[in-house]
Amino acid sequence: MERFYARHEAPRRLPGLQRGPLRSAAEKLFRGPIADALTHIGQITMLRRMSGVPVRGENYYRPDQTGIVGPNQPQPAFGFG
Repeated sequence: MERFYARHEAPRRLPGLQRGPLRSAAEKLFRGPIADALTHIGQITMLRRMSGVPVRGENYYRPDQTGIVGPNQPQPAFGFG
């Protein structure tokens, strides 16, 4: 478990990934890799729903805390109310 969470935390410590300017225009990021990732997430969600194991929705817009990776991370905020 510790190795799993350490792998997810490691990229945040890289010098180029600290909060700073984007290397590309935001429009290009949303038209390219972000749109592609969202398409695949939608496909996986659809396949899970078709197989009878749907994914429960989670509200990522209003997280209680951000940047916490590990066994002590907050519980997911379900619902959109």
